[in-house]
Amino acid sequence: MRQVYHRQFVDDGLPIDEGRLGFLPAQVMQRIARDLQGGETIGLSVRNVAADPGDGFEKADDVEMAAIAHFRAHPQAASYFVPFAGADGQRHYLHARPIGVDQGCLGCGGAPEHGAAAVRANDRQASGDRQGDVHGIVSIRVPAAPLEAQVRARLARLLGVGVASLALLAIGMAWGVDRHVIRPLRMLERHFREAAGGNLSQRIVGLKGEFGRVGEACNRMAENLSRELARREQSDRRFRTIFEQTAVGIAIVALDGHWLRVNAKLGEMLGYSESEMLSRTLQDDTHADDVAADRDQVRRMLDGEVDSGVVEKRYIRKDGTVLWAATTMALVRQEGGEPGCLIAAVEDISRRKAAERARQESDAARDAAEAAMRAAQKVALEEQRQARRATLSLLEEATAAQVASEEAAAALRQSEERFRALVEQSIAGIYIRQDDCLRYVNPGFAAIFGYASATELIDRVAAHELVSPEDRATVVEAVGRCLDGEVRSINYTCRGVRRDGQCITVEVHARRFNYLGKVALIGLVLDIAARKQAEEELLRRHDELERFNRATVGRELDMVELKKRINQLSRELGRAPPYPLLFLQPSANSDAPLGG
Repeated sequence: MRQVYHRQFVDDGLPIDEGRLGFLPAQVMQRIARDLQGGETIGLSVRNVAADPGDGFEKADDVEMAAIAHFRAHPQAASYFVPFAGADGQRHYLHARPIGVDQGCLGCGGAPEHGAAAVRANDRQASGDRQGDVHGIVSIRVPAAPLEAQVRARLARLLGVGVASLALLAIGMAWGVDRHVIRPLRMLERHFREAAGGNLSQRIVGLKGEFGRVGEACNRMAENLSRELARREQSDRRFRTIFEQTAVGIAIVALDGHWLRVNAKLGEMLGYSESEMLSRTLQDDTHADDVAADRDQVRRMLDGEVDSGVVEKRYIRKDGTVLWAATTMALVRQEGGEPGCLIAAVEDISRRKAAERARQESDAARDAAEAAMRAAQKVALEEQRQARRATLSLLEEATAAQVASEEAAAALRQSEERFRALVEQSIAGIYIRQDDCLRYVNPGFAAIFGYASATELIDRVAAHELVSPEDRATVVEAVGRCLDGEVRSINYTCRGVRRDGQCITVEVHARRFNYLGKVALIGLVLDIAARKQAEEELLRRHDELERFNRATVGRELDMVELKKRINQLSRELGRAPPYPLLFLQPSANSDAPLGG
């Protein structure tokens, strides 16, 4: 259409200016329409139409009149497009553009000679229109069928190009997703599966971007897990070693009392195999009288009063026997602080319990024996005192007889020999101890301690060696107190040691006295088992002393010595000495019995 416009102006030699451009469509559209209709085959028609034909405008039909009315009603509208059905029943599209009256049209209205030659040939009269009026329209009619066919063909081409582009885009995206997403994800998935299966030695390499950072994080995580698993495996090995090889029974116990895990030692202690233990409970294997104490201990741990505790209780073995054990239990809590299970360590204390029972029974028996011994000792002591009093009376009578009859020297010597025989033949042990040495012992003393003669003991055996090591410290203390003058006499019972190592129980009476210018102890040792024999011996000696009373003595020195002995026996019996012997100047409280 531009070519038609340009050719029209060139052929007429008209200058191309604003006025000419506004005038051209209204004057030359008729020719342009004819040229287009002659050259087109698709049914396209282009016409200038108006309500009043003339001046190059054809008569507008109903559809075109509607378009003119639309433009007149809407002066600002630039185009009008509407489908419609033609007289032949075919569908068409109308595209209309308004043709308005402008300054160029007004300049030539009534003066057609000023227009182009082509315009003048078709112009019959001036229009007489006003500027801005819609005189007509450019009517472009297009058949719908070929246009739609062209549109469909173009849409099909565009759709094919779009589909092909989308396919290429999809292929490119799929390749990119596979290369940059799917493959890294598969590599990560494979790594995670291997890590889940326990293989933490594999590392992720070759990934870039975000997946590379994820791979590095996974590698660090795998390294940390490897170190943690190694540490836990080492800890588990130590735990298994301690659990299985310890000398005490160890078990993991559920809160309801079921055995969850036990070591071989606990099964051995109770007589069950591991599988049998796991089917039983702590209550099943606990003595009925100790179940309540167990439950109380568990309750205190669950309430948070204590974290662990030790209970000495009885278990029932598979064979029905009782096992005493010290059970240490501790509560294991979960990460959230909730109770999880119990750890129990079971130590066999049956031997200690048996030893305690034996010790208790032994203590009871010892207490009973000691009570009986004390009672027997008390009775024997009283009997000895009575016998000593009788002996002292006899000696006093004998001394009186000796004083009254000094002429009976021969009889006195005879009596003295009898008295010496009384000492030498007595079954009671008589001794003199000085500086831990035995200066004198009678045969009875040697016999009590298992020696053949007194000479084997005198100045050869230390006094403390005849005392049992268990009683030696007590005896040494008592002897020391007497020698130091804290007490005048001592009386004790101890265990003595015979020559063959046998222990005997003896009763010792001793007092301090001066012997050859030094402090010493003189005493009497009685084998308690032979006490009855001693009593019989005393009765026999009593008869001899009765005869001694009828004898006389003649020598003053012997009488003095006899009086000294009588005085000593009187002091032992708690009586005042009957004979004053101050002229002899003996050391005060010089008489003392044996200290051991």
